[in-house]
Amino acid sequence: MEKIIKELESYYEKLDHQEDLAIMNRVQQEVSGMLNEEINRRVKNRQAAGETDLDRINEEVHNEYVRDPEGFLGLTEEIKDKISMHCQKQIRKEKPELYNNIHNLRGLIDYLKFEEARAFYELDEVSEAFQYINLHVNTQIAIFMYIMRINHKLDMGPDEPTYVADAEALLDFEYKYIKTEELRKILEEQRLDDFFEDKSLKYRKARKEVAKRYEETKRDLTSRQQASNILGAIFEKEAKDTTEEDYQTIIEKMDELFFGHISHRLVKKIKKQKELELNPPVKQEKNVENKTEVNDTSKDKKKKPKETPKKQTSINQTIREINKYFELDTCELKEELSLDQIIYVLSLMYSINVEKNKVEAFLRNTMREFKNLHPYAIYNQGYDKFSYLGGDNPEVKEHLDMIEYILSDVDIFICDDATYKSTKELVEEEISEIMRIINGNYTYEEKEAKKLLKENEE
Repeated sequence: MEKIIKELESYYEKLDHQEDLAIMNRVQQEVSGMLNEEINRRVKNRQAAGETDLDRINEEVHNEYVRDPEGFLGLTEEIKDKISMHCQKQIRKEKPELYNNIHNLRGLIDYLKFEEARAFYELDEVSEAFQYINLHVNTQIAIFMYIMRINHKLDMGPDEPTYVADAEALLDFEYKYIKTEELRKILEEQRLDDFFEDKSLKYRKARKEVAKRYEETKRDLTSRQQASNILGAIFEKEAKDTTEEDYQTIIEKMDELFFGHISHRLVKKIKKQKELELNPPVKQEKNVENKTEVNDTSKDKKKKPKETPKKQTSINQTIREINKYFELDTCELKEELSLDQIIYVLSLMYSINVEKNKVEAFLRNTMREFKNLHPYAIYNQGYDKFSYLGGDNPEVKEHLDMIEYILSDVDIFICDDATYKSTKELVEEEISEIMRIINGNYTYEEKEAKKLLKENEE
């Protein structure tokens, strides 16, 4: 969980910095407006006093500002704080999503850091924050399953209702015996139960009025706890013991708990684990296949540098270069090409305006061969393409994320043969799905080829 917390804190810091920057820019605008008003006021006062040399007036007013900018504007610490608070309220009103998701991420991070296990029900807010920052699906799954298990563990029983405090309603109230900031601190530190159970005379009247407000505004989240119980029980099972009924329940209950967007991914993950548990790979004495056939690939996705088209002195030279790989007259592919080579040849075609039908034939033929490469080679060479297309296609992104998850704990060059074989099969399945989805989509190759051509011309 420590790694996940660091990942969330990184997103939180980015959003917090984004808000701070917006507030700072608004403060600068406010101060700039104040400066213009003060300059105009001083100039008019001097003119009203009988001064007529406008250039001299402007120069002297400017010098007054330079000598003491804050004194010129009357910016005491109190006024600066008021301006900052005013701008903060403006930005949060104009960008409620940004502020809400900063707040939601902070709440989740604090929850995950608690040493003592606590129930968590703000799943709607967390789901919104995750989608806002486009959090990796595997991280979402890990956090969701963690919360479900904790909620299930802390359940008071099937007949016990679940009520939680409405923090906003509790704080948006004028109390006689406790300050709002004191109550805010109690809520932030999740000490409300301890506060109510305290039998000391201190805060006796405060406890009474806060308890009354709590009863008036408490939220009934019994249904969320019940859904957590059901899911938590399923997540405690061994993957091999899960059933089709469990999978359907996961989808239904995750939808109830605002995480329907990743329910099918989680089910797919459990099914894959079940398949491995029920049909463990058998270690063979001989190598299943020669791992060196993909020795230019790794889970780190190290890329070969792209070949750059050489300066061509004539159209004929360019045609000869293209024909080394693809016969323009017959549209015959001469050899199997890597994705970088495909982009290279395509850039040459663009440089001499090869007919569109021949370009299309080249792409079809080369990609047909590309699909037949080793799955690790396809993943390694095609990673940038898949990431690019995944930006607009959630399905592609899901399968790419799954491959990263499968490879996250495996080193394909030092693992045993059985692990290598089973991992390869899982990756191959995901690669096949990606290739099926993006079939005929060459926007990445076209973009990169044009970019390469431009670089060559420069």
